[in-house]
Amino acid sequence: MWDRIEDIFLIKGMRIAGSIIATIFVIVIFALIWPQSKPQNISYTTIKEALAENETSNKKQGDYKRPEVLSEENLGEGNYKVVNGWIDNIPNKYKQSYADTLANIYGQAIENGDNAPDILNKYKELQNERIMKIAAIDNDTMARNIKYLFAMGMFLGLVLVCNLLVLIKIAKQ
Repeated sequence: MWDRIEDIFLIKGMRIAGSIIATIFVIVIFALIWPQSKPQNISYTTIKEALAENETSNKKQGDYKRPEVLSEENLGEGNYKVVNGWIDNIPNKYKQSYADTLANIYGQAIENGDNAPDILNKYKELQNERIMKIAAIDNDTMARNIKYLFAMGMFLGLVLVCNLLVLIKIAKQ
């Protein structure tokens, strides 16, 4: 009688458990592969970033078109070097957008007669903070995905061990 219960549990129970674990595995893999979008408001800046990404996708990595407003003649030698340093410290995928927006803000500051260096410094501060937050979100997402993959690996290991036990039981008979 005990052998009969053991056979039913091991063979049928392990099939059911293996099916459930395999289904969970497939669902988690699809959840990891499915693109996860970050909600954001669509604004003029967002559209400019999308256009800039399209333009830079055809260029080699790190290459960007410097807006004319940010030339050495307009900024002066010292400010030109400072702005170059800012742009060089930006990740490659954001450089074109950063430079375009910086040029736009600089042009508006000059038109309005505002203190351009103060405005550019504030832009740098705010934009760098925003880029760091985006990078942190990307890193958190990657860490979460690695944790999921590890958990799924553990489940698969459990399924393999259970299948080995079933095969051993079948081989004994």
